[in-house]
Amino acid sequence: MASSGEDSQLVGNDDVGRLGCETFSGNHEFYDTPASKIHQPGQLQTTIRNSRHAEPVRRTSGGILERLGGHPRSAFAIHPILLAAYPVLFLFAQNLDGVSLANLAMPLARAIGAAGVMTAVAWILPPDPRRGALIATSLVVMWFYSGRVATLLAPLAVGQTMQLVAWGLFLGVALVAAFRLRDRWISSLTSALNAIGVVLVVMTLVQIVPYEWAHQPAAVAERPAMSAPAGARDIYYFILDRYGSNQGLQAWADVTSDLPAWLAAQGFAVEAGARANYIRTDLSLAATLNMESLDSIAATTGPTSNDLGPINALLQDNAAGRFLEAHGYRYVNIGSWYNATQTIRIADQNLFWNATTDFDAMLDKTTFGPTLASILNLPVIPSSDAIHRNNALYQLSVLPGVEQEPGPKFVVAHILLPHPPYVFDPNGSYPSAAEQKGRTEAQAFEAQMTYLNAQVRSIVTGLLSRPADKQPIIVIQADEGPYPDPYQADEVHFDWSTATSAELEAKYGILDAFYLPGAAVAGNPEPYSTVTSWNTFPIVFDRYFGANIPLLPDRSFTSSSYTRPYDLTDVTTRLPRPAGS
Repeated sequence: MASSGEDSQLVGNDDVGRLGCETFSGNHEFYDTPASKIHQPGQLQTTIRNSRHAEPVRRTSGGILERLGGHPRSAFAIHPILLAAYPVLFLFAQNLDGVSLANLAMPLARAIGAAGVMTAVAWILPPDPRRGALIATSLVVMWFYSGRVATLLAPLAVGQTMQLVAWGLFLGVALVAAFRLRDRWISSLTSALNAIGVVLVVMTLVQIVPYEWAHQPAAVAERPAMSAPAGARDIYYFILDRYGSNQGLQAWADVTSDLPAWLAAQGFAVEAGARANYIRTDLSLAATLNMESLDSIAATTGPTSNDLGPINALLQDNAAGRFLEAHGYRYVNIGSWYNATQTIRIADQNLFWNATTDFDAMLDKTTFGPTLASILNLPVIPSSDAIHRNNALYQLSVLPGVEQEPGPKFVVAHILLPHPPYVFDPNGSYPSAAEQKGRTEAQAFEAQMTYLNAQVRSIVTGLLSRPADKQPIIVIQADEGPYPDPYQADEVHFDWSTATSAELEAKYGILDAFYLPGAAVAGNPEPYSTVTSWNTFPIVFDRYFGANIPLLPDRSFTSSSYTRPYDLTDVTTRLPRPAGS
């Protein structure tokens, strides 16, 4: 047997013989031992013994490519990012007419950022990043898709506990697969998930890109500086969403408001038989602000179209705003969370609560967030409630400041009250979960309406405190009334041709009140009991500007369904006789 000195001699880096190659976690440790020593008779025992004390040399077979993809020939794992982006893009693609690209940017960035963080954390767990990406994708799918899965399972009465068990099993299988699958299966799974993610994202972009390209906003033409006529009064147009007339509210749920009587006592002309022309906000406001019917747009787009681009274009560049700007008025829009009225392109000033939008609320409902809050019993206001409440509070808070700004000004505020969700008690506090659960919709509506009525009284009292010759023109009007119960049970498929006269009255009867200071002009139209909303501004402009805009026939139209807004039917003769007519 050779001496220990021979066994401990130095070994050069060029020696190709290696003994004790061990693999651990994908890395290889090589112990330096000369090939000549390994095979010499009688020296094998000594060589093995001494190799235990040899310094390991760590080698990596794939370099940086291995850290990125796990193998230099494998696909880079991008599926966590793609599968996080897809639900955001999908929801946006389903609501192209109601959500702007600006509303998409932050939710998409948050989703991609969250997926990136999950991926980075998961990479730490197994040494192969592709395996970590599988864990990240399982977390992404659970977080971003669980709400949609719950909606799909609702008809099957699958409870939250059972769903949580299923998601736990899903995560467990994903973890086992990430750690135990062989390398070739990991490569195949990575490529497959990458491909699925790419296909899903491309499917949404195929819808989004052409629509956005075709609906690029037109440039706002420069308008010459105009001087307002001497003594021009400010004009305030308040749209209180779904605030029905008393006749309509009684037909809906036997609810009565005391606001019309109070407004009448302040000098308003309150038209008890007023009606909306159309059944939904965007169509109703487009007709009102442009003082025209939507027949030509409906004929051009066709009854099967769901493209609200032409309607949004009318809202963004509306005739009433253009008329007043041409007469030296400054257009101030106090926007809601509703995309169509959040900002108005021709407005000189857009004021809106700029934290989150209704798109954020819709997206939040599709995630695991609400379930997590329920599990932890967190006193968290649902995002849709918070957005609705904060927007309304913001609008009501900025109005006093707007009143102090120099005029003349055209102030438009689309306030989404008493429109649900019901987030105000009569005193303005947020109702507790127990209170919400214990109320019927009519009771919740009435509580929110009571709070709104107090705010309207305060605003109107302030506006009317001005000297008589400085008092503004005020129109307080609803765009529509509340939806009847059968519609709320199936919004997509409800057929308005089957609606009863009481259901139509609930929807079309609207609060409509005019404060028109100063002397009436002989021969000009005044508000009347059966007025419909598209004649609002012809009445105002004829009286104060001598515009001689002809009044339109007072008609009401329904869309066949929510998804066919231009499939219009005249339902005027099916409505009950208006109150006061």
